[in-house]
Amino acid sequence: MHRMYMRHLQARLIQTAITLHFDHGNARPKEEIQTLESTLRKYVQAVQDHEYMARYAGQRNDPFIASSERIHDNYLLMREMTRYGKTASDMEAFKEGAIPTGPWETGEGGAQPIGATRTETLKRGLWSRIAGALVGGAFLVGPMWLLALKQELYLQLGVTTGCVSVFGLLMAWYLSSLEAVFAASVTYAAVLMVFIGVMIQEKGGK
Repeated sequence: MHRMYMRHLQARLIQTAITLHFDHGNARPKEEIQTLESTLRKYVQAVQDHEYMARYAGQRNDPFIASSERIHDNYLLMREMTRYGKTASDMEAFKEGAIPTGPWETGEGGAQPIGATRTETLKRGLWSRIAGALVGGAFLVGPMWLLALKQELYLQLGVTTGCVSVFGLLMAWYLSSLEAVFAASVTYAAVLMVFIGVMIQEKGGK
């Protein structure tokens, strides 16, 4: 629906631009100019809203999607469809192109609120930070233990290459921007390379 709204505003802007270009001699362009600022401001805000909405894409409880998986959403969808004489059996034709997701709410465990509650959000954020600390520690301490115990050049380079590759893929899946993925991967690679350099220097000194 938001994309439909953006397309509507874009159509109005294109109409205004064409009118101002080819019909500037009539009185209508003055009216177009008066509405141009408002339409342009709405379009810019709609683009910003779309970028904000995209942050929730793929999340389990996306507040911008009404799904029959959730009890309240399913009730509202069925209520509106019945106004037009439609039932659940009329939706069978869409099953072939539908994407199965889940889990489906049955009502036994309660209904999920839109956007999750504050307590659930804080709890999910806490577990995410704990998981991030464990994964980051494993990627940093694990290779260092292995490189310290097995001081072989090709093994050290191979372990570093593998760990950096896996870490980069993990960052690409978790982070949303190319700059953040590149910065995290380069920083992790630099830390491991410094450790390898120290190990090689100590081995050469001995």
